[in-house]
Amino acid sequence: MSQTKHETRAFEMSLTIDATPEDVWNALTDPRELVRWFPTHAAVTPGVGGKVRWTWENSEWDWKTNIDAWDPQRRLRLVYDQSAPAKDGKPAAVTSATLAIEFTIERAGDAGERAGGATRLRLVHSGYGKDEAWDDEFNSISSGWSSELKSLWLYLSRHKGQDRHAAWVNWPTRLSEEQVWARLTGPDGFALPADVRVGAPYALRAANGFTAAGETLAISRDAFAGTVTNLDDSLLRLAVHTPDDKRAAYAWLSTWGLGPDVTAQFAASTDALVRKLFPE
Repeated sequence: MSQTKHETRAFEMSLTIDATPEDVWNALTDPRELVRWFPTHAAVTPGVGGKVRWTWENSEWDWKTNIDAWDPQRRLRLVYDQSAPAKDGKPAAVTSATLAIEFTIERAGDAGERAGGATRLRLVHSGYGKDEAWDDEFNSISSGWSSELKSLWLYLSRHKGQDRHAAWVNWPTRLSEEQVWARLTGPDGFALPADVRVGAPYALRAANGFTAAGETLAISRDAFAGTVTNLDDSLLRLAVHTPDDKRAAYAWLSTWGLGPDVTAQFAASTDALVRKLFPE
């Protein structure tokens, strides 16, 4: 069956960044800039018909897309084919689809937003089927982009031009999404306050001794992102990740202007913590 005969859904998000359209475009298309906020490795063959590849060190994440639209400082559209896993042994109504990631850039003043050097960035990630076989993938990209675009905002607004150090733990488990989130953010995990909300301050002290305080950038039923002001505006992310129907607990720390020792220590202590949290 053709995907066009079925209803699809899309994730959409917009944000204003204190940067020029050129800065935002470069952050999306220059491999040297991409690794300062998004993947740990990037390759870009520019122009329509070119390719973009995002990969993450020490993981199975390898995202390859084709460039469908390339309008510098205005519009970037990437397309790729995706297969939907069977849900509880039941195949999806549409087992494969062509998905699109489209970034639109404009000066904030042009849209009635703040004037000056601010830029408005809009993302639309579309093409996902509406049947439940696509739910995990769609939910993952929705919570993922909510945090990743705030990582872009944090980089350009406060750390432009600085290289990033990143460390994360991605621990597989067979527990339910609710169970994973409860353990990861509970008192024996990262002790995330239950009343956190976007734009509000938060503070936590994890069971492994890691402390963080700052501003909540994104929060959902299975994901959190916040600045860490006690580490020079680093970025902390916690999430339940479900790639290809394989659930995992996920914790990530990105730092700018700090040495690699901070992220190395975070990785080691967090790995020990999640091993205790998820002995299964």
